Amino acid sequence: MDWENIWNEHRKELYAYFYRSLGNGFDAEDLTQEAFLRAISSLRGRHTPPDNMRAFMKTISRNLLIDRYRKNKTIPAPVALEDVLPYLAGETVESIVLQTEMRAEARAAIQALPPVNRRLIEYRFFRGLSVRESARRIGISENAIRSLQFRIMDKIRPKLKSRPDCILEK
Repeated sequence: MDWENIWNEHRKELYAYFYRSLGNGFDAEDLTQEAFLRAISSLRGRHTPPDNMRAFMKTISRNLLIDRYRKNKTIPAPVALEDVLPYLAGETVESIVLQTEMRAEARAAIQALPPVNRRLIEYRFFRGLSVRESARRIGISENAIRSLQFRIMDKIRPKLKSRPDCILEK
């Protein structure tokens, strides 16, 4: 079986499923990888792949999530639809899925950066710190921060298939 192709075809969808269920990117990444390891393990002796690989992967993912909830003995608190509707007003399912995929792409590109670069991205784009405050916290000059930020953005933009400006707008 071509596991690289299967990985490329299903990883974003499974990551989004785990992220929606857990609300934590790190756990979602771990469970996405665990789902593929379980799939490889269960299909190791088979000569033919399942008829519907997507359904097979979703079943493994659902079971993995159930196992996690049982292990931690936690079930996410239900959220009333009325509480969520104001945030979803005017958004289509497609736009929400695209945003989720863009965030996953951006997260993967940022995780591939060295620690200092990740910290700079965190300070500037996610915490909204100024160049001066970011420079103070990292311990380099403001000009170095500007230069580093430019080089980082230049490096990760090609990795993002969608509009990176929607995610990182500075």
